[in-house]
Amino acid sequence: MQFYDRLRFYPFIRFFIPFVTGIILGYSFHPPSSFIIMLAAAIAAVAVIVHICNKSYRFRWLFGMLINLLFLMIGMAVINIRDTGLERVRQLTGKELTFKAMVSDDILISDKSVRAVLKITSLYDDTINLAWVKISAWLTKSESSEKLQPGDLLLVKAVLKEIAGPKNPGEFDYKSWMRGRGILLTTFIGTESWKLAGRKKGPVIIISKLRRKVMLIYEKSGIKGKKLALLSALTLGNRTNLSDETRYNFEMSGAMHVLAVSGLHVGIIYLFFNSLLFFTTRFKSGKILRLIIVIITLWIFAVLTGLRPSVTRAAFMFSVIQTGKTLRKPPEVQNTIFFSAFFILLTNPYQVTDIGFQLSYLAVTGIVIFQPRIYRLVFIKNKIFNKLWELFTVSLAAQLVTAPLSIYYFHYFPVYFWLSNVAVVFLVGIIICLAISQVIFYFVHIPLLITGKALDFTLKLLDGVTRGISHFPGSQVERIYLSTTCMLLLYGIIILVTLSIMYRNKSILILSIIMILIFTANGTIELMMKERQKGVIVFNMKNNSAIGLFEGKKMVIISDCPDSTDLADSFEMKNYLIKRGIRKLERFERHQKSSLYEPCICFCHEKTGSNIFFQSGKINGLILNNPDFLSLDASVPLKINYIVLSHNVRTNIKRLSELFEFGYLILDSSNDYAYRVSWLKETIPDNCTLYSVSDSKAIEIETD
Repeated sequence: MQFYDRLRFYPFIRFFIPFVTGIILGYSFHPPSSFIIMLAAAIAAVAVIVHICNKSYRFRWLFGMLINLLFLMIGMAVINIRDTGLERVRQLTGKELTFKAMVSDDILISDKSVRAVLKITSLYDDTINLAWVKISAWLTKSESSEKLQPGDLLLVKAVLKEIAGPKNPGEFDYKSWMRGRGILLTTFIGTESWKLAGRKKGPVIIISKLRRKVMLIYEKSGIKGKKLALLSALTLGNRTNLSDETRYNFEMSGAMHVLAVSGLHVGIIYLFFNSLLFFTTRFKSGKILRLIIVIITLWIFAVLTGLRPSVTRAAFMFSVIQTGKTLRKPPEVQNTIFFSAFFILLTNPYQVTDIGFQLSYLAVTGIVIFQPRIYRLVFIKNKIFNKLWELFTVSLAAQLVTAPLSIYYFHYFPVYFWLSNVAVVFLVGIIICLAISQVIFYFVHIPLLITGKALDFTLKLLDGVTRGISHFPGSQVERIYLSTTCMLLLYGIIILVTLSIMYRNKSILILSIIMILIFTANGTIELMMKERQKGVIVFNMKNNSAIGLFEGKKMVIISDCPDSTDLADSFEMKNYLIKRGIRKLERFERHQKSSLYEPCICFCHEKTGSNIFFQSGKINGLILNNPDFLSLDASVPLKINYIVLSHNVRTNIKRLSELFEFGYLILDSSNDYAYRVSWLKETIPDNCTLYSVSDSKAIEIETD
């Protein structure tokens, strides 16, 4: 059967592709909602006319094309409607507001503050008609704020502001991540700016109580400390108490995905209860009873974990599969996967940008398509080894499909994923089954000691396995950069090679070879461009100055960050250095008088104080933080490309113009707010551009 003929059996795959394309186009270009709705209505009308009037088999493609266009318009409309609602929220920013809000999730306690997601229920402002807006709030740490629970109502007086986007190239986009969760605004609330105004009854309270009850059962079973935090992450999705060491061990061993509750955990629960209720098939209505129990259990778990997209998708998918099995009409798994994705994106289209959503669906798709084919390559008679081979093929299939996207986002590849996933998935399966048994035993008043000790031992074993694998030599290949083009080409190669093998089609095989050649050529061109790159970047590092001069794969950093700061792994710089392919990083210290680095010159003479002259290729500049230097006389202004004002240096545009002839005046991120405001009020000459790094983002200048 040809590929196009097989697609007829998977309607949701055909509809899903234009739908997602529409969401991406709407997210990128923001066309007017009225235009989209009118165009969608026109396409729908034409499609109906074509379907009624067209009697020829030859023109059936026209109706299909119109339906695809309609779903593309629906995708654009969905993101536009959601975007319009979120954009209205911006009217709340910049002024002091009094409002009532409900704590909608578990709080996160840090050293000096308490983070809570608040849902505004009412605003005491007649000019604004908005409610049920979610905000990210930081409260001063106190005895009262540490006791906050989901469902608590607060009366708050605060100034809301928009969540800031990434301040440096390649930096994690926290704003987009929060936007995907329906949160655009943030605020800081002092101790005197809020008070408890009651408690709201409803599902949030019930879920919170259930989560606390489950945690109490774990504690009564003898699970404490680090193991309790790990168990909470695996079964409730609460990772707030996980230690840095545990996170590091799971990341380095390639098992980090296990800590995020997902389809894996739902699948384990599904198999556990299906096996537990095997006896129900022996009586008349047993299958229906098992269906009801399994579906209710899956959705209780989904609710307990906060209805995360990956868990919701898996719960929905397994519910459909179980229903199909009960009615003896098992659904196509591919249809179920894409229908659940379609439903989730219809309710929240911003999930399309969520990394977890993307990796989760890719992993499931990879397992469905590749795992059976890889598994059939080797026949093993021994049941134990056969199960291990099956687990290995599941891990390999998921990794094959998720690896390009994972490298694209995280810039590393776990070498021992095949080992950790087999061991870790097996142990996590035991842990989840034991945890469920603990909860069941508690409610039927069976002693928890035996299963509690077994659970404690398995958690300890899981921690030991991940720690051991993480310390294997070469456990990760780090600092890998994969451009968007290369990532898409890799997926194109995977798809074409798979289709050529499945359908034994020479034309598709030739296309896949061409795609491989294009991928190789593109990678070679990117490497050549990195060898020839030259430029300067002024980073945005809070309260610090950091300027990078790069040529080829070398960079010199001029920074006042403490010596203990590892700039190569800093949040602000790491991804940028990986993107640029920087392999050698030198640091110029301000106390040095003069230094010559390859590829750049940094000069700091005793007459210039702590001010630094630098040159990279055709770009030269001055980092100015000592005003004494400006008292020197100059008969002719010195030509310079960039002047960087640092640490609130006392000067003005008139004096700088007398000493220098420059095109850019940059305020780096070491300057305070009042200083930046005073400069923004200055009258700057037309031939000069003033740029404040703290008020926008890092500035990058490339040269030939």
